[in-house]
Amino acid sequence: MNFQDLKNVEDYQFYLDLAVRTADKKASSLRSSIKLKSVNKLIKSKRIEIDRLKIMKEIICKRLNDIHTKFPSVDDLPEFYNQLIKLSLDVDKLKKSLGSVSWAEEMVSRLITKSIIKLKRSEDVKEMTRTRRATLGRVASVLRQIDKFLKIIEESRKIMKTFPAVKTSLFTIGIVGFPNVGKSTLLKELTSASPEINTYAFTTKKLNIGYLKSAAKKYQFIDTPGTLARFNKMNPIEKQAFLAMRYAAHIIIYVYDLSDSGYHVEDQHRLFEQVKDLDKPIIVYISKTDITDEKKVKDFISAHKDMNFIIDKKKMIKEVTRLEKDVFDE
Repeated sequence: MNFQDLKNVEDYQFYLDLAVRTADKKASSLRSSIKLKSVNKLIKSKRIEIDRLKIMKEIICKRLNDIHTKFPSVDDLPEFYNQLIKLSLDVDKLKKSLGSVSWAEEMVSRLITKSIIKLKRSEDVKEMTRTRRATLGRVASVLRQIDKFLKIIEESRKIMKTFPAVKTSLFTIGIVGFPNVGKSTLLKELTSASPEINTYAFTTKKLNIGYLKSAAKKYQFIDTPGTLARFNKMNPIEKQAFLAMRYAAHIIIYVYDLSDSGYHVEDQHRLFEQVKDLDKPIIVYISKTDITDEKKVKDFISAHKDMNFIIDKKKMIKEVTRLEKDVFDE
């Protein structure tokens, strides 16, 4: 899902000005039209005023319709994004705002349609002008009433624009572990992703996503920041990571660093036990083996025979493929 294509939601004055400006331009063009020069003033004025209102109705109603119909419906989104939006936004307020825009579209359409009928029956040029001006005033009043809701929708759009572009239709592998244990390096080696990699902790400030094509399959890998601590203590990016693991990932690659260059093994193991609560198949990968004592790696594997260790990256891809079949066969 990608929220980058959501269009800006402007304030009410923008839409009103756009409609009036376009209608005035059309009226000016009609006044100089050869076809209208030969008709009397009443018919000409009626045609101009009716077309003005039609253009205003078309522009305003289309813009409002685009807002409330093209904005994602929270209830129809995949569970990951459904939960992410509920975490990040006041959903009830957003739904109310979108409903108000829908109401405004209907009201503007009714007001202008009613005024056009009145114009068609009018036999007085001044009355036509008064009808058009009064209609513009009522339309402006309706739009003014939803201005605060337009602002709420725009703020929601800005927040949603920051959401990671997770493809929930793909088989997804979450890469989990403490900061600086080698998750981003593993992502880079397994996929086409180019995450930021440094030697200090907390390099990953967002969900890094990479893809691997294997035969006719395409796999999505998500490198998660943070340590998946208690949810209420997580920062916003860590909460995104937790939701991605809970609702988007089908399996987990848990990364251990035994090189003594960072977190204690006992702390990493406690996090591993928390990750098991996600109730997903887990592949265990040991990073930095080039700088880790070989005996230490062997002893660790021997002490945890219940874990599914995969050290070779080629074998890891085969294991991912095997687990995919198991997940979908269940």
